[in-house]
Amino acid sequence: MGELLHPGARHPYAPMPLSALARFVHVPVSEVARWIAEGLPQTADGQVDPFVCSNWLCAGRLDRCPTLARRWRTYLLFFAPFLAGQDRVRRLRWQRSQRLYVPDQAERLTWWLPRATANEAQQVELDEAPQVDGCVTSDAGGWWRIDGRPSTPEPMTTLSAQVRITPRVVLSPGSAEQLELARLMEDVVSVFRYEYRHHQPWEYREAFTTGRVDDPRSVGSCLDCAMALGAQLTQRQRPWRVIAGMVADTRIANPHFWIEVDTVAGWAPLDPTLPAIVRMVGGDWRAAVRAWTGACDARRVSLGVVGAGLPNIPGGSTAGSSMGEVVADERNAWLCLDWVCGDCESEFSDVS
Repeated sequence: MGELLHPGARHPYAPMPLSALARFVHVPVSEVARWIAEGLPQTADGQVDPFVCSNWLCAGRLDRCPTLARRWRTYLLFFAPFLAGQDRVRRLRWQRSQRLYVPDQAERLTWWLPRATANEAQQVELDEAPQVDGCVTSDAGGWWRIDGRPSTPEPMTTLSAQVRITPRVVLSPGSAEQLELARLMEDVVSVFRYEYRHHQPWEYREAFTTGRVDDPRSVGSCLDCAMALGAQLTQRQRPWRVIAGMVADTRIANPHFWIEVDTVAGWAPLDPTLPAIVRMVGGDWRAAVRAWTGACDARRVSLGVVGAGLPNIPGGSTAGSSMGEVVADERNAWLCLDWVCGDCESEFSDVS
């Protein structure tokens, strides 16, 4: 794995001491100590991985961490208008700030940043190029490409776009195909446990182009959940594809994956992750399954269909390049971004 560059000590969410974790989740150090006494795992040197901590709390212990519980309530409240059938067209200004956590300053950097995609539900009204000191930006189709020697060890860039997003219903609620797919998604969600985790660059690479998922996971991220549903669709010989995007709310902006399945009405969206999160917090997840079967909210920015990705990336493309790529001194530096834990800060504002 010499082609992979790890952030090392620069990782923004590396395992941390109890005192730092307590500040991170806004509880007293004594409460973290109680969690450890009750089974919260530690690393060999006595620290705690914040991903592990979050997952431990989400497994029926959210009442122990009000900040995390509030975070999940906020996440689901953002989608409440869609569940209530009251979602509307949204025009948004999207501003991103993205930073690299490379262990040493790169002599040569090539950085691809994904751009919002125009489709039947999303119009891109403005797309401004990013800038990095010491580098040159060019248009690379679905990406902005940045080349050069950055002037700082942790280069950061900002970019903005303006999009118009329309909620859509592809499959009529209660139709035979919608009910069939809802039952399938319910089967997947009923046994899937949502968790944060660090992905490796090579995961699901073949599945993005072939639709074949070997050993689908029953625990993991939105990408894992989407792939678990895709595996079931493949067994039923239903063509499907993965879609990448970003949850379009400043407070809870994070990368997101869902899928589309080929139906009699065209490509129809299926998002099993949101029902899985509703199930995690004890809500009516079956109602959420029905809502996100064949319909999609206007509360996400689409970055397009995930495919083979950009060519000539050391070690191969990462997540179909849908969340971007970074090559630093001829090594794949995608791990220095780690989109799962929020390397990319986004701000969204309504445009009248």
